[in-house]
Amino acid sequence: NDGVYDFPGTRQTFNINTLGNAYVPSVVLAQNPGNLQIIASTVPALNGKTGNRVVNAASPFFVAFNLPLHQATARLYDEQGNGVADPIKVTIDGSLLSMGFSKLVAGQEYNLLLHVVAVVPGTFIEKTYTTPFFIEPEASAKVVADLKANSSNANKVTVSFSEPIGTGANVNLSVVYFNYDLNASGATGDKPGEFGSDTTPYQLINREKNPPGGIGKSGFTSQWELSLPNVSGNPVASGTTIKFIFSRNNAPVTRANGEIIPDITVTVP
Repeated sequence: NDGVYDFPGTRQTFNINTLGNAYVPSVVLAQNPGNLQIIASTVPALNGKTGNRVVNAASPFFVAFNLPLHQATARLYDEQGNGVADPIKVTIDGSLLSMGFSKLVAGQEYNLLLHVVAVVPGTFIEKTYTTPFFIEPEASAKVVADLKANSSNANKVTVSFSEPIGTGANVNLSVVYFNYDLNASGATGDKPGEFGSDTTPYQLINREKNPPGGIGKSGFTSQWELSLPNVSGNPVASGTTIKFIFSRNNAPVTRANGEIIPDITVTVP
C-alpha cells in the first residue's frame, strides 16, 4: 500500500457485494501496464460505459483501477454547477479507491470530477475521470412541479421539478396540455394542446446546465420552461389548469433510477 508498483501479476480480490453491483470480483494487474484504467466502478459511466448512475448516499462509491494509486482528489458539483460544500472522504487501498459522502440529498443529481495519480517504476500516470450520478430517491417521495411566472416575459413560465427528470437525452418534452379554449371555438378538445386532444405542439423546454470540468450533461434535469399560448393576443389566464401528460411523449420520461413519471396536474401562476 505504499503506492509503488511492486509485484507485476499480483491478483487482488474484491468482494462483489461490497462493490454493490455485478462487477468482476478479481482484478489482475498487468505486467507491463501502458495506461491507467478503471476496471470496475459503482457508476460505470465514470469509465465511459453505460449502466447504473444511481447510488445510495449512505454507501461508499467504489472505483477499482488496474494499477495501485499514489494519490487522488475529488470535487463535486450540484446540478446547477455549484461546488458542493460536503467534504468528500477519499480512501486509497492499493488499486481500490472509495469515496464517502455525508450530506447529499436523496433524488438529486451530482457531478463528480476525480483526479488520480498512479506510480509505476520511473513513471507517474495521471488521469481525470468525470461523471454525473444521482442519489437514490426516497421510496415515498413523489415528483412534484413548481411553476413560477417570468417577471420579464409574461409568455414564459419556469417549471422546477422536485428532482431531475428526463429521457436520458438533452431534449424537450411534448407533454403540455391546457384546460382552455385555445382557438375560441366554444369548446375544448378540438385543437392540439387542449384538454381532450391527443396531441400537443406545446413543450416543456429543457434547461439543463452543462456542469464545469467537461463532465457533460446527464440527460436529466429539474429545470424546465414552457411558453404559454396566446389567445386574443394574451397568454392563457392565471389559474388555468395544465396537465403534463408524460405518457404521450415519444420517449419514456423517467426519474434517473428509471421509474416512469406519472402525469402531473398544475396551474398557470
